[in-house]
Amino acid sequence: MLLVATATMWLGTARIPRGLANAGFAVSLLTPRNSLAEKSRFIAKIGYLPDNATPLQWVHAFAATVVAATQGWPVVVKRRHGFAGQGVAICADRNDVVRALAAFAAADAQDLVDAAADPPRYLAQAHLAGHTQYFQGAAWNGRLLAGYAGEKVVANPEPTGPPTVTRYFRSPRLRAMTEQLVAGFGMSGLFVVEFCTDERTQDVHLIEVNRRVSPATHLGALRDVDLCAALYAAVEGTTSTSRAALPGR
Repeated sequence: MLLVATATMWLGTARIPRGLANAGFAVSLLTPRNSLAEKSRFIAKIGYLPDNATPLQWVHAFAATVVAATQGWPVVVKRRHGFAGQGVAICADRNDVVRALAAFAAADAQDLVDAAADPPRYLAQAHLAGHTQYFQGAAWNGRLLAGYAGEKVVANPEPTGPPTVTRYFRSPRLRAMTEQLVAGFGMSGLFVVEFCTDERTQDVHLIEVNRRVSPATHLGALRDVDLCAALYAAVEGTTSTSRAALPGR
């Protein structure tokens, strides 16, 4: 049970932890410092905010607390728009979340929306220790036309920056997952899907779908998996001059 105390001297908030704990709840508290509620011996965890925290910072801290309670720290926070690791922050605690979202809230030309009409929205994800992998592809009307997998070997800066060394390979597993995404979203065009393979379990998790070109979109032509040629053939109703996948098993 998470208690949020915006009024530090409120008696009701200070009294309720005992009743909740006796009922079986593990009680957490989100509050400015020196509140009455934090003196209760029935509080299991406390998260502090600055005394002058804005309403938006309260909302962000609340969301981060809920995510962290479910997934644990650290968490990954993302802007609505971003590229090459920009607009992504790995946060070790609530204070990191508050700082990251304050930075994200600054005016940015990437946000092609009216901030007044459509307030900023952010995504919080569990952080996985693992390998970042990609699937570069071309699709038309919900069908994957061609594609190939890649893996981030070295990034600058680590760990969220763009890759400076990348390995490309054939991956039936990533291809099958990508085909499901393409069909489910009815995708058309050039895109790249980003995955993370958990280093502990080897499970593959979807990080994001970028429905745009990437710095490696053109490289398939060097391996005779030309995504541009595959898309052109689909649009024109002709046979692609390129392979649909890298060779191998």
